[in-house]
Amino acid sequence: MNPETTSNSSRGKQIASLICGNWMQLLLTFCTPLFLVRFLSRSDYGLYLQFYSVALFLSGIFVCAFPSGIYYFYPKIKPAERRAMLGNVFAAILLGAVVCLLGMFFTPLGACLLGNGELSEYIYLIAIFVIFYMPASVIAPYYVVRKDMLAGLFYPGAIQLIKTVGIVLGSLLGGTLFYILVGVLIAQMVISGFVLFYCIYHTREVKGSPYFSIN
Repeated sequence: MNPETTSNSSRGKQIASLICGNWMQLLLTFCTPLFLVRFLSRSDYGLYLQFYSVALFLSGIFVCAFPSGIYYFYPKIKPAERRAMLGNVFAAILLGAVVCLLGMFFTPLGACLLGNGELSEYIYLIAIFVIFYMPASVIAPYYVVRKDMLAGLFYPGAIQLIKTVGIVLGSLLGGTLFYILVGVLIAQMVISGFVLFYCIYHTREVKGSPYFSIN
């Protein structure tokens, strides 16, 4: 078979797996609000949406698009350098998270985003969520450049399923917004733990390679 034809076929399968994975995530994302409205008042549901809006906004700003660098550097560097490259991306994201926390607690940024309303009561949960959400942004570009079709197919739906389970457990065990947000936070910790395991597992063959480099 023509190598170019084989390459196009593989690329087509990867694109199909990514599309199907995003569809699964979209379906579960659509179902989650239908469940939440049964447990939360209109006011609490509004706070839940504000919580996510602020957390995702902060994560998007302070992650500084560092994970996108994986698309560029991964194919160009030697396999022995890829572990250090991932470690550098995680280090940069951690630095962004620290700057984010300093901005939230020691500058007017926190008051500007949260105001003096009820949302400000959840500032610590927002901060913890951001810390664990930002590293998880590494996995999408990483499994794309690795051409991992299974991850592209199942990961987007799986993370939304984990979040939904966290919401359900928080609703059943406590039934209040605080418990639901704690459930979301625990789910995000699980997701970040999986992302870290995935990255370490798939760089295990690079023996002797550092996890971080300043070169």
